[in-house]
Amino acid sequence: MTFGHDVFSLNKFVTFRTETTDLLEGWESDSANWTLKSINAQCPDKTGGNETCDGSPFSEFTIRGDEGTEMNDERWWWVNNNTLGLTNYDGGDDKSGACEIHVRDGFQVKLKVQFETKGEYGFMDDSFTDITTDSPGIESVNTDSFIALLKGGDQLSIDIDSDWSGTARFYLKVQGQEITSSSDSIDDEVYVSLLGVYVNPETPPPESGQGGGGPSSGGNDGDGADEGINWMLWGGIAVVGVIALTM
Repeated sequence: MTFGHDVFSLNKFVTFRTETTDLLEGWESDSANWTLKSINAQCPDKTGGNETCDGSPFSEFTIRGDEGTEMNDERWWWVNNNTLGLTNYDGGDDKSGACEIHVRDGFQVKLKVQFETKGEYGFMDDSFTDITTDSPGIESVNTDSFIALLKGGDQLSIDIDSDWSGTARFYLKVQGQEITSSSDSIDDEVYVSLLGVYVNPETPPPESGQGGGGPSSGGNDGDGADEGINWMLWGGIAVVGVIALTM
C-alpha cells in the first residue's frame, strides 16, 4: 500500500487524445456547478441497495459501506468536494470500498480514476491495459490513472476487493463502448474525481431528471391519460344509469 496520491499526476508519462473536444462540440459546462459531493446528496442512501438519484447528472451513484473522514476510516471518504476516496482493507472482516456510477441521459461527465496500486496486482498488469486513448472518450492514460468522458448510459463500477454483491469489481463503459469488464484484483485505494459536467442546450436533460438507465419517473402524461379514461368510464356509467331510470 502506498500513502497519499498525486492528484495532478506530475512527473509521469501521459498520453493525450483530443477527440473529446469533438465529442463536446455543441455542449457547454452545466451552469448548476455540480460537484461529486453535491451529486451524491441527490442519491439517497440505501443499505445494501442501488442508490438512484433525482435531478442530477447521475441516474445512480452507489457508494458501498459507511462514510469515514480519511483513509482507513470506514469504507470511503471525501478527499475534497470533487474526489471520492475508496479505502482498501487487507484481511479481517472489514470490507473495502466500492462505488458505481451511471450517467444520466442528456449529460456528459468527465471523470478521473486513479489507483494507488503500482503494478504489483493483476488489475494493473492486465485489465488496466485495456484502457487506451484509442477508444473514443478516453482522453488520457498514464501509469496509474485515466481520464474519460462518459455520456448518458455509460457506467463506472469499482469494487476493490470484490466484497459487495451487485457491484462489478471493475467495469467501464465510455461513449457507449464497453472498455473493460474485469475480475482482476485491484486491492489498493482508488480515487474518483469529477472534472466536468456538460449539457447540450439544443437537447437539454429532461427536467424530471430520470434517464441514463435510471428508473422510470412514471411521468405526468401517463397519470393524466389514466384520469381521462376514468372520467369517461364513470361518465358513461352515469349516463346509462339516467337512461335506465327514465325507461
